[in-house]
Amino acid sequence: MLRVCGGLDAGDVREDKVRYCERFVELLIDLESQLLTRRFFNTVLNGSHVLVRSRLSALARREEEGRLFRQLLDVLAFYATFEINEESGEARTDSEMTAIHYDEITSLQVRNYLTHSCHIRQQTWPCFLTASSYLK
Repeated sequence: MLRVCGGLDAGDVREDKVRYCERFVELLIDLESQLLTRRFFNTVLNGSHVLVRSRLSALARREEEGRLFRQLLDVLAFYATFEINEESGEARTDSEMTAIHYDEITSLQVRNYLTHSCHIRQQTWPCFLTASSYLK
């Protein structure tokens, strides 16, 4: 689907390709909106970055042909970030959603530090030397 959406950049757009992309997003919405499939599908949806890549696709940038496609992506984004516990089906509180957000940010920071720790140390060490020279 992403190849088809990205390939709609130049010239005339074939109606069947646009309809294919729209129907595929409808399928994703159906999978995301059902609690039984949502548990497993959220992992696939987030891991493959379908929503982000679709919003950056050529079809989403087209004014006339991409209108319905963009609307369907908005609906998919709504269901993807719906504040519901996948295991119990109960609504999540604001404090639970805040804790989940902070956990994701912390995880990102840890992964970034582990991946780029040698670059961070090289950049912060001279700053530390500069700061310590002011302490004397």
